Amino acid sequence: MDRDNFTLKLWFVDFWHPSTKEAIMNENPVYELLSKRWEIQLDSDQPDFIICSCYGCEYLKWTQPRIYYTGENFRPPFQFIDYSFSFDWPITERNYRLPYYRLNEYYEEIKKDRVIPPDYEERKFCSFLVSNPRAKERIQMLDQLSTYKTVDSGGKVRNNIGRQIGSSLEDKLDWMKEYKFALVFENSSYPGYSTEKLIEALLCGTIPIYWGNPRVSEDFNTEAFINVHDFPDFASVVEQVQKVDQDPELAKRYLTAPGLPGGKEADYLKESAILDRFEKIFNTSVPVIPKWKKRLQVVHYPIKMSRRYLEITKDFFRKLPQRISQKVKRLLGSASGNSAS
Repeated sequence: MDRDNFTLKLWFVDFWHPSTKEAIMNENPVYELLSKRWEIQLDSDQPDFIICSCYGCEYLKWTQPRIYYTGENFRPPFQFIDYSFSFDWPITERNYRLPYYRLNEYYEEIKKDRVIPPDYEERKFCSFLVSNPRAKERIQMLDQLSTYKTVDSGGKVRNNIGRQIGSSLEDKLDWMKEYKFALVFENSSYPGYSTEKLIEALLCGTIPIYWGNPRVSEDFNTEAFINVHDFPDFASVVEQVQKVDQDPELAKRYLTAPGLPGGKEADYLKESAILDRFEKIFNTSVPVIPKWKKRLQVVHYPIKMSRRYLEITKDFFRKLPQRISQKVKRLLGSASGNSAS
């Protein structure tokens, strides 16, 4: 790192986007964050630091200090990386808690005062937007809540609105604003694992029904949403939703409650604090894992890649019957339409 000119030579690998300069500059939230304090030179040949994520293992090809960031419910692989920014508690010398929602483009909006949407009473009941069918808890909650009123599903899973909501964030938010409640469950439950789901539902002026992070009260004000973790079972959650749905004053309390605990941002989530932690890492001259050990770790690359391809293959064949069924239904529907005409 050229400290005199505050220039960082970085390379980003194993994120959800391609490892190209264009994608890094336009799609990577960590790059965007770091650009606020440093001039960044993207250099894949001789970077000062590797910024990596959880979607691959290309980082094993470099011996430079490795800084890991994950937006998924994965534990930092400390045997391979020097530092991490993750969902995990506690904050230590090697790990800093940086939940995915903190990098959401609408994060700053959650700090503002919340007001009741003028069209709230005219809104439909509840939205459900899911593409992963393997998260059984939210399917169970969907089934139980649907015994009270119909929940509109606009995603791939249990779609019942006759169309699929567009993939853009704007499409998603515009649709959620049509509803009083939003059923927002994480893919899995783990202490600290809070993604963008809850913050986006709050910003749509809905009352979120949330499950996932059992410590969510440390991230968000539980007076602003129905926290499933506060109830003994899903049936009790349905009873609470029914009460709120039938009591405008109770709904008002949820809709006007601050989004953050005490209405304030936690100190460790402040932008300056996050950048200070990065700066401390950048100014550390000795990495946690020595270079000689990282050179030996390269042998893990083909092993990890083989496992990754095996999982991809398994997933393909697991989903194949469903894809064939959907294709047959579309073909039959098309044939029926042509016959009717």
